[in-house]
Amino acid sequence: LVPTGRIINRFSSDVSKVDDSLPFILNIFLAHSVSLLGLLLVMCFTSPLLLCMLLPMSFMYRYLQHYYRQTSREVRRLDAVALSRVYGAFGEVVEAAPYVRAFGVQPLFHSKLTGLVDAYQRAAVTASAAGTWLGARLQLLAALLVSSVGALAVLRRQDLLPGGGDMSASLAGLSLAYALPIVSVLDGLLTSSAETEQEMVAVERIMQYLQLLPQLE
Repeated sequence: LVPTGRIINRFSSDVSKVDDSLPFILNIFLAHSVSLLGLLLVMCFTSPLLLCMLLPMSFMYRYLQHYYRQTSREVRRLDAVALSRVYGAFGEVVEAAPYVRAFGVQPLFHSKLTGLVDAYQRAAVTASAAGTWLGARLQLLAALLVSSVGALAVLRRQDLLPGGGDMSASLAGLSLAYALPIVSVLDGLLTSSAETEQEMVAVERIMQYLQLLPQLE
């Protein structure tokens, strides 16, 4: 049997992701990386003690990144497999439409297609839920960073930390102004890196067909 759904999916959705989505998301990932580096340099310049806070927070961020990337990659594979089944079933029904009407088995094929679409929707909803899970934890992490910047500014101003008393209001405002966008930058960086890895699933699926041996007719 010819796997029509898999072939259509690879030559439509997967090829579109490789040619269009993957370069675009990779560009966004590089832009967010440079933005994050600039924000961290400014915050460390205005408040050097922030480096002590960045070390444990980097481990937390790394854990979130590793956990989310693994999950999202597998969910994307489930999404692609479910979509191939929908394409295949739809093509079969279109080809056999006269016979389906002749034998009156429309309810059977309707329930089959509905089940396949439900499976595809479950994968899509799971991917959305994973993104929401990540966003909530990144916001908590960014709130911790902003709170740390504000607390260090107050403590230095009150001479409660080394080098205290020399932090002007302008430097404190600068560090806080650069700490506030950290939420969107962290979210964009991790999301774009995970999306880049997810789009590589399309490359993986196309490579599987490129490596198939020719079959005898």
